[in-house]
Amino acid sequence: MVVDDKRTLREWRAYRMLSKQDLAGAIGVHASTYAKWEANPEEIRMRDAARIAEILGCSVRDINFFEANSKFNLGNIPDQQVGQTEPHILG
Repeated sequence: MVVDDKRTLREWRAYRMLSKQDLAGAIGVHASTYAKWEANPEEIRMRDAARIAEILGCSVRDINFFEANSKFNLGNIPDQQVGQTEPHILG
């Protein structure tokens, strides 16, 4: 049995105990931009997804950006380009 450990952006943000404003500031975008991304994660550009993952201390592959039928494929992107395993902000 395969266990899916992916979390949504909201779940990752809550897990790291960050507000939308905290995460937006760390990314370098306005809080309303981040709020739109969290509501519609399929609209996030890859470079922004990589930055979010870096800040959250996970891989882009660990974030559930899409529901079923996703056309977004991370299969050919090396891990060092899609995120790190250690949180990168707040200290």
